[in-house]
Amino acid sequence: MLENYYFRPATVDRIRTSWIAPAIEQYVNWLTEHRYTARSVLHRVPVLFSFGEYAKAHGANELMQLSDHVEPFVQDWIRRHGRGRSASRRSRFAHEVRNPICQMLRLAIDGYDGPGRPRKPDNPFERQAPQFLTYLVEEKGLRPRTILQYRFHLHQFAAYLERTGIGLRAHRRP
Repeated sequence: MLENYYFRPATVDRIRTSWIAPAIEQYVNWLTEHRYTARSVLHRVPVLFSFGEYAKAHGANELMQLSDHVEPFVQDWIRRHGRGRSASRRSRFAHEVRNPICQMLRLAIDGYDGPGRPRKPDNPFERQAPQFLTYLVEEKGLRPRTILQYRFHLHQFAAYLERTGIGLRAHRRP
């Protein structure tokens, strides 16, 4: 897939020499599937390549260790490339560097969530109604978009109950 973005074979070969090249290629495939622009890909791959080199130089030798090097790399990148920028621009610049790394790690490492906001559970009422969303798919035959809407409204309802102090108990069948 890299050949679709880089015309010089030497550039593709250099990227493929990286010890995280499989993760980079997986990420480039993901970007392509999600219709990111060529400019986006060309902007992100050098950051990922540099991240791999940085992590290796700082002791990483397997993918699971990469998560420990994200923030130090971002800070180093900003120190080297972010001179003369305002604080708000440096913050945005840090996000532009951190985001592709975290996206790649989410694809390459099972269970990696990254430093971002904590993810909401699929079903905020898992204790009260276990497997409810599974039931909607398997028994009711609802489509993924409908399940997404259910999830959205269940989260809103859970937030309302929390704000008003109303608690729900799990119903036990006789």
